[in-house]
Amino acid sequence: MDFNQTKFDRDCSQIGEFSQSILTTEFRFSPTITIIIYITYLLPFCFGVFGNISVCLIFFQQKKLRSITNTFLMNLCLNDLIVLCVSIPMTLSNALLKHWIFGSFLCKIVHFTPTVTALVSTFTVAVIAVERWFFIVNKQKFDRRCTIITLILLWLVSIIIALPEFISRQLEEFVPHAVLRQMMGNNTSFNHKMYSNNNTNLFMNYDMIKSPCKMKKIYYCVVKPGIRNRIFSYIVITVQYLVPFLFVSISCYSISRFLKRRMIRMRSYQNQKRFIQDTSKSTKKKSLDIPDETEQEATSLDDIPSAGITNDNKSNYLLHCFRQTFQQREQLNYQQNSLNFVEQQHMLKYQSHTKRRFHRSRKLLIYVAALFTISWLPLTIVQIYSEHNEETLYKRYGPNFVYGYLLIPCYLISSLSAWINPIIYNYINRSFRREFYSLYSCCFKGSSTTSRKESTSIILKRQQTGRAHNGEVNTTLSTRLTLKQNTHGVNFADQTVVMMHKQT
Repeated sequence: MDFNQTKFDRDCSQIGEFSQSILTTEFRFSPTITIIIYITYLLPFCFGVFGNISVCLIFFQQKKLRSITNTFLMNLCLNDLIVLCVSIPMTLSNALLKHWIFGSFLCKIVHFTPTVTALVSTFTVAVIAVERWFFIVNKQKFDRRCTIITLILLWLVSIIIALPEFISRQLEEFVPHAVLRQMMGNNTSFNHKMYSNNNTNLFMNYDMIKSPCKMKKIYYCVVKPGIRNRIFSYIVITVQYLVPFLFVSISCYSISRFLKRRMIRMRSYQNQKRFIQDTSKSTKKKSLDIPDETEQEATSLDDIPSAGITNDNKSNYLLHCFRQTFQQREQLNYQQNSLNFVEQQHMLKYQSHTKRRFHRSRKLLIYVAALFTISWLPLTIVQIYSEHNEETLYKRYGPNFVYGYLLIPCYLISSLSAWINPIIYNYINRSFRREFYSLYSCCFKGSSTTSRKESTSIILKRQQTGRAHNGEVNTTLSTRLTLKQNTHGVNFADQTVVMMHKQT
């Protein structure tokens, strides 16, 4: 009995020492490849953090940029910062390490955070599309309270949808394969249990062995496979890709259709207005035309030699009144045409302004949604394929191939949307680009001065065009009022001239 006990203690001590010698922080690849992967991720990480923080600083510094659309873009920037600083680094470390070393809570958070951030990006793009539709089509603007409530609901819905991922993830204790082989060599009972089990994986569950020896355990962050997990993943994928596509496409189609209808209505209104003006011009010409009898009498007066001073004065007065009537008639027609031209220019400017705003918002939505789809689609395809063909992938190619050639490149591609979004904001929005140059004026001296010159020139041009437009409208309105009064005087003068001519 003593001999068996000492042998058992010696075997347990050997197994314990051997298990302690195994590293739990073992990397899947060589140190060189691991460093290259981290450096490859470090470059977009620094660029994305710099761009998103710059957008946040510009938003908080400039009150004129705190519009509703920019508020939702600010939410997207904060979400991208969470992706770059929390989600991608932990997911990348999980892929590079063979075992999980970060504890139970981080096991849940690491797989829960990417789902939440992906859903937040999806819902933010959809909300921006809805906000643009309300603003352009229904002419209803989101107020501050509605915007805050929308953002809170957006995050709450994303968290609720991603909760099954948080609940299903758990840590599993395993014994390393080398320790199992050591135990099999020392004890025949372990050997019998090992071969009696049909499990062909590299690791066995620690609870199956029930060894009295104290061994070093390793952990894996796993989820139990089943139908529920697959249904959940399909729901997330459907929401992640279908929601932004539907909202962006429907809103852009309805807004473009609304603008086309409004353009047709405005053109028909302008045509009707021109027709009414032409008819009014023709009636005014008929009212201002002098009868043929007076013209014949005037010619007869010109043919008759001057009998005295009084007849010459009357004929001169008659010619002077005729000239005044013709000049005032021409001036009235010219002012009416100029006023119509100014009104048409104003309507065209308003139409072009709304079309430009719609095209900018449509570009923003399409670019952000397309970038989100391109960046997350490879990872989604790999996850779906590995979920259905996990045994064939791991048996045929091994875990190093799956992580090194499939999952890690997809993780890096998924970070594209987080660090390219600030470039899209600066490319589409001139005010963001101008404030970005002014924020880093020490680095962009030439570009900052040129952007300031461009901004001042744009402001001056807008002020000059606005003043000129207001001046033209005021002058045309004043001339219209004066000419209305003058037309009454002209008609009265025509009547008096005709009466005087008849008396002579």
